[in-house]
Parts: sequence; structure tokens; C-alpha cells
Amino acid sequence: MRRLFALACALVFGTTLLIATPAAATATSTAAAAPVKLTLRFGKCQSTCTVKVTVRNRSRYNIDWVGGKCTLRVNGKIVGTGRIYIGPIKRGYSRTSNCYVISSKLVRAWQKYRNGEANFNRYITASAKYHYRYYR
Repeated sequence: MRRLFALACALVFGTTLLIATPAAATATSTAAAAPVKLTLRFGKCQSTCTVKVTVRNRSRYNIDWVGGKCTLRVNGKIVGTGRIYIGPIKRGYSRTSNCYVISSKLVRAWQKYRNGEANFNRYITASAKYHYRYYR
């Protein structure tokens, strides 16, 4: 349809008209899937929290290094962060690691929960960085 419109404009006006799609439209239609998928599960969570992180490599390349951090929120407030190191992952495979969150804010939130002063609604977010090793 665009070619027909450009051809009609070229015949009528004697010049060619270039029509480009908006950048936002092309970005959403050609966006690729993320090469790494994170799955988070809670382990034991009292004065220290254990978060089990499973990272799946969905790309077609081997990943040389995966690491990142997890942030724990209790009742909407950040109570601590922890680091994740997972290591290399072959394509199509997954690896599991633990993220330990230890902080005084977490201890205070747990004590308030034990005393009946507040709830202990946990919410975890995690981000991972990955690095490919390219061979020439």
C-alpha cells in the first residue's frame, strides 16, 4: 500500500515521497524476547531471608557469566539487598542460586511481626546481568 501511494505521489508531483513508520511502532513490533528468564522463590525468611533464584538461558548462545542483585521489600519498604552469582549457563539450560538478605531493618520488621505490631508482607525483585564470551 505504501509503495502504491509513493508511486502515485511520484507520478502526480514528479518526486518521490519517503514514508517512514514511527520509531515507537517498530520498536514494539520487533522487540526480541529477553535471553535470560528469572524465577524467584522464597526460602526461610525470619531474621535473614533466603531467596532462591533460578536463571534460564533462553538464547541460542552460551552465557559466560551471570550475576546480579535482589532487593527485598517488607510492607512496601526496602529492608535489604543481596548479591547473586550464578556463573556460566549453557544454551537452553538453567542454574539455581541463593540470594541471602541480612540487615537490621529486616530484623526490626520481623520483630514487629512477632509482637503483632505489623504484617510481614514480602515482595522481592531481582535483576541479572549477563555476559557472553564471543570467540573469533
